[in-house]
Amino acid sequence: MNDYLKKSELANLLKISQNTLNVWICKKQIPYLKLGKGKKSMVRFKREDIENWLKENQ
Repeated sequence: MNDYLKKSELANLLKISQNTLNVWICKKQIPYLKLGKGKKSMVRFKREDIENWLKENQ
């Protein structure tokens, strides 16, 4: 099992749109990792961090 999720994978898991996920990222409402700089940067989500975030925000 992969410990890190892509935006599309997390959106599918949470049953939300990628646009909603992008808003949450911009507002820093969800834990994420930004890898790289500029246009080549990638956003990933650590599965354990997301599970903890879900428990805290039920």
